[in-house]
Amino acid sequence: MKQIFLTLALGGVLCAANTKAQQFNDSTIVVTANKFAQSQKQAAKVVQVITQQQIQLYAATTVSQLLNNAAGFYVAGANGAAGSVQSVFNRGASAGNTLILINGLPVQDASGITQQFDINQISVSNIERIEICKQAQSTLYGSDAVAGVVNIITKKNATKPINFGAELSAGSFNSFNGAVNISGQTDNTSYFVGYSKNYTNGISSALDTLGNQNFEKDVFKKDNLQASLTIAENKFATITFTGLFSQYKAGIDNAAFKDEKDYNLNNLTANAGINAIFNLNANNTLHAVVNGNFTERKFFNDNKDVVGFNTLERSNYVSKTNFKELYWSGIVNKNTNFTVGIEHRKYTTYQAYYSESAFGSYSTQLGDSATIKQTSIYANVVYNYKNLGFDAGIRLVNHQLFGNNTTFSFNPYYNIKNIKIFGSLNTAFVAPSPYQLFATPYNNKNLQPETSLNTEIGAQINYKLLKLTTSIFSRNIKNAIQFVRVDNSFLFNFQYLNFAKQVDNGIEINAQIKLNNTFNLTGNYTYVAGLLASKFKSNQNSANAFGKDSSFNNLYRRPNSMGNISLNYSNNKNLTVQLQGQFVGKRLEPRFNAKPLPLNSYTLVNLIVAYNLNKIATINLQGNNLLNAMYQENRGYTTLPTNILVGFKLNL
Repeated sequence: MKQIFLTLALGGVLCAANTKAQQFNDSTIVVTANKFAQSQKQAAKVVQVITQQQIQLYAATTVSQLLNNAAGFYVAGANGAAGSVQSVFNRGASAGNTLILINGLPVQDASGITQQFDINQISVSNIERIEICKQAQSTLYGSDAVAGVVNIITKKNATKPINFGAELSAGSFNSFNGAVNISGQTDNTSYFVGYSKNYTNGISSALDTLGNQNFEKDVFKKDNLQASLTIAENKFATITFTGLFSQYKAGIDNAAFKDEKDYNLNNLTANAGINAIFNLNANNTLHAVVNGNFTERKFFNDNKDVVGFNTLERSNYVSKTNFKELYWSGIVNKNTNFTVGIEHRKYTTYQAYYSESAFGSYSTQLGDSATIKQTSIYANVVYNYKNLGFDAGIRLVNHQLFGNNTTFSFNPYYNIKNIKIFGSLNTAFVAPSPYQLFATPYNNKNLQPETSLNTEIGAQINYKLLKLTTSIFSRNIKNAIQFVRVDNSFLFNFQYLNFAKQVDNGIEINAQIKLNNTFNLTGNYTYVAGLLASKFKSNQNSANAFGKDSSFNNLYRRPNSMGNISLNYSNNKNLTVQLQGQFVGKRLEPRFNAKPLPLNSYTLVNLIVAYNLNKIATINLQGNNLLNAMYQENRGYTTLPTNILVGFKLNL
């Protein structure tokens, strides 16, 4: 990997010789940091933006692959068989500790252990941009925002009464991606409707280490429909209706290294929302939001081709989440903005399992009584004066089971010419999921929330041809929820407990260099060290392997070290070329009731080419893993070898 990084950097420097380049512009408008539009220069929090221009480069890609290019992100499953579980890890934080937002609203799966939303359901063709806000964001966004939030902002607006777009790509492993959309705008109304379809049957999900076991090529089919309608009434009120429907079917396998020819997953997500903005006057707006999300995951396995204990298995996991929020955002004076809000969340899950074996049938069921409600009030102030600024806030949460919890945030910055020095001191929390609270026999209704104290200090340099952000961060989690063996009986009894303390420390660097008007170099690097210290007190009836003084590295499936670099060429007319390199360091693969196994580091090299035929048509070429690296993201599961996609995009 070092050779690749040096080659790209040297090549860029040579291209820069005796050529002038335009300086970086730091006036990008973001909305995620404080729930209102502001320039990045005046935001105390550092927000990374994946722009529409960057997204348009790809012939086809996924949200996971986009996030993998962002500083500090590692998505286990991003390069596996389509439909693989996507575990989003941000700065070494565990899955479920980075909150996914769609248009600023939380989306979660109440039927899952960590409530993590399945980002397989989101179609990149319908995304306008992605804003990533690092560090704890629980003050503004509530539970699960321990390591930050990822705000996926979908396409809505248009500039003409009728606009039409289409995308088509095909490539290795019988992959096909197609999308069409229509949008428009009149005096007071705008609309967007987009449909996409994805298909592939190229590789097995399970890894065939021998290469001759005739593992089945697992099929993936996805349909995605997104729509929005915005109505503006005399500039006083703007009401937006949004809808998302996504469904996919994926072939899955028996386990790591084990094929299964008749095991399938059907996953459906439906989301609908209303966002009303009332302009009370020039300085004050009132926002009223209602959003509902329904998710259903169905697994079916008739076990005809695999000899095992069960001859048939099926399970069903249903999630219903409801989100309501009312908040006021106002300009107190030219230096101060203030936001005050109240929100209510309701999580419900239904789960059922059925199996047949030589001993008869077996079934379990968790009814709609598995419901959790929580209500929050919060306030946030943003202050900017000349070169100084900060934002600070507080949130009070009342949870149906564990009671009250309080989080706060303080994020100052100071500009010295072209350098912004920033810091943060924040607390955050993760509420126990309905699964952890209700799903027998492992549930525990006495669980308390995981709470964290998060600190960060860093600097952002924006000087002529260089934009550099570097920071040192720390995350101290108490009452970490773990799946723990609680006795030494033959049945191996396990339970979810507030079991441990987790401490993560790291450094992150993100840089952009404009070498000249046609070449620029971007790169990022993150290093994280994580240590879990148990506080479970062993007793005579406990066979738990961890004593009260135990501590160990537990960044399972998360690399300590990772980085990305890309050399970009654009002639500002027709041609754009991007050569990417990605390095992922060693990880630990967890094993049930056994010592974890190491996973080797790996390097990926990708090439992207986009050529504008004219103002409305573009052709794209995307080559992934050009060096055909052999690696595993999750032990025993396949990752994609060298593959190529060719695409065509049209905008009228």
